Amino acid sequence: MTLPWRVGTVVSLYLATVVGGALLVAGWYGASGTGDVGAQLVWLNVAALGLIVAGTGNVVWLLYGHRSVRARQRALVARGMELAAPPRRPTASPTSTTPTALRVAIHGGARFHRPTCPLVVGKRTTARIGTKRIPCEACRP
Repeated sequence: MTLPWRVGTVVSLYLATVVGGALLVAGWYGASGTGDVGAQLVWLNVAALGLIVAGTGNVVWLLYGHRSVRARQRALVARGMELAAPPRRPTASPTSTTPTALRVAIHGGARFHRPTCPLVVGKRTTARIGTKRIPCEACRP
């Protein structure tokens, strides 16, 4: 199984996390060694910069992963749609098509469908449509 991140992306995540952590520790250490509020604010800015660097690295890493997962989802859905599509059949001539052949139903089913509806492709259907059947909501015959 492959990972959704490239090696360079993971390395940049680790680098941003280490640099951000180092800046946070440096800010804490620097601020703890002085009682002057002005000097503590300088070290607070250093720590804030560390938090921003680490946070940005993590957000970029998550966005790369999200983009990769979405691309895989789209490919999977496209492949599923290819597999679910009805098999290609030769088209009938317009003169041989009757109005009853435009709708089919499964024995015992409550709905009628188009012959190419994915819900009935490959199943035994009949062209006889009773008056109590309702149209399929997927193929909308």
